[in-house]
Amino acid sequence: MPRISKLQINELKQRGVATLRGLARMPLPLDWRPDRGSPEAYGRVREQARVQFEARETGESTFELLPVEAGFGLSLLPEPSGGDVFFDLEGDPFVGEHGLEYLFGYVSTGDTGEPVYCGEWALSRDEEKQALENFVDFVMDRWERFPGMHVYHYAPYEPSALKRLMGRYATRQEEIDQMLRAGLFVDLYQVVRRGVRAGVESYSTKRLEPFYGFERQEALADANAALANLQATLELDDAPSVPSLSIGMSMHRSRRTRSCGSGSTWRSTACATGGLTRPRAISCSGRSLALAGKRCTVRGKRRSRRQSGYAGT
Repeated sequence: MPRISKLQINELKQRGVATLRGLARMPLPLDWRPDRGSPEAYGRVREQARVQFEARETGESTFELLPVEAGFGLSLLPEPSGGDVFFDLEGDPFVGEHGLEYLFGYVSTGDTGEPVYCGEWALSRDEEKQALENFVDFVMDRWERFPGMHVYHYAPYEPSALKRLMGRYATRQEEIDQMLRAGLFVDLYQVVRRGVRAGVESYSTKRLEPFYGFERQEALADANAALANLQATLELDDAPSVPSLSIGMSMHRSRRTRSCGSGSTWRSTACATGGLTRPRAISCSGRSLALAGKRCTVRGKRRSRRQSGYAGT
């Protein structure tokens, strides 16, 4: 169950609450005072259990909007822009000495108004540096054309990785610093975590996709197997095997990045329902994304290596 700590689990067990059903039916307000933590925190855990148990019993995708708080949840969504970018990084910390960010994926609106996915592979240090520079240059150019744009991501990994890479390669420090200071990055996980209470076991994009109608073409088990095989190949430095393994990974990551964009549409609808006006500029429904199988322009010798790995759908 999300949003519950081990301390809270142990406390609840001592109070005779050991199942989701029991927690969902626990009376509020509490008639006991927790040894650790506030009664309000346990109230939030109980409400999460209630919605999750309801979803399990009915088989329906259930969610509720949380009260709007300035600076939290849905209020974090900025005004839309035609230049908005949805960004997802895939990395493996066990490749080489410092790990490797081997796939930079991002979705933006193309000239025709359709979502365009760009997936840039980085299978060496030189390619990782080049992929970083390409992405930063892409964002800076787009920011100049769309001053109100933002870069959306899910969880804090992407900005942290960019800071780590700019330090490693001593490149694009000024540009990334400008992005961070300007608040260009928007963490959609924080929007969901403080804005919505959903009947799911975790707040990962995979678990939330049923709420906004995003349908994956491939089974998650197959995608996870492709991910494990690719990472093992990278860790063993088996470069000749990477192109064939990257096909499935490209499909999976392009859909994850687009899922992030589709989820933003759902969050904005919830935002409007909650009394805020934040319609998204990129509508990434499953159908429109299926038509967006376009490839970004890649440079130099990496194009031939990644050609088979592009599978935007």
